[in-house]
Amino acid sequence: AGVIGVIVGLLLAQLIALRLRRLSVAAEGISHGDFETPLRYRFRDEFGLLAHNLDRMRRQLRRSFRRIEAERDRLQLLLERLHEGVLTIDQDLVVHFANTEARRILGGRLREGDALPEPWRGFDLRAFAQRLFDDRASVTQVHVTPDDQHAYGVTGIPSQPETDWALLVVDDLTEQE
Repeated sequence: AGVIGVIVGLLLAQLIALRLRRLSVAAEGISHGDFETPLRYRFRDEFGLLAHNLDRMRRQLRRSFRRIEAERDRLQLLLERLHEGVLTIDQDLVVHFANTEARRILGGRLREGDALPEPWRGFDLRAFAQRLFDDRASVTQVHVTPDDQHAYGVTGIPSQPETDWALLVVDDLTEQE
């Protein structure tokens, strides 16, 4: 009877450990962004209830991330349609976003991960951008005329305490001037 009890106890312990490993793998998948794989639970015990709650959390996170992605896509579409050049940069002056107009004004093939260029002689855009990360930085506007045929307005919106990026808005003022 003792041997049978030990064997049954070991089998139950293995079953419990297997169910815990499955829950752990599912939670790890969710933490890495896998919101598509459903959790399967067969029993309505404590583990089944935990699996049910994890699966409900997975579905809610999937809905939330889809909403966030849709908002991001709408914002990106809006920024792409602006007549002003818009860039986001980090403290190392690496570009994280540049719309089509920003790429045109700043000279071409500017992509995410590129260093902020120096497109104009006589104006240090990188130094201007670096000042946006100072503790007491405020919104700054400058007028840049790199030559007789071009004029640009550059607005720098500083980094906020809760963000690690700053915003540059470049407006081509050539026609207006």
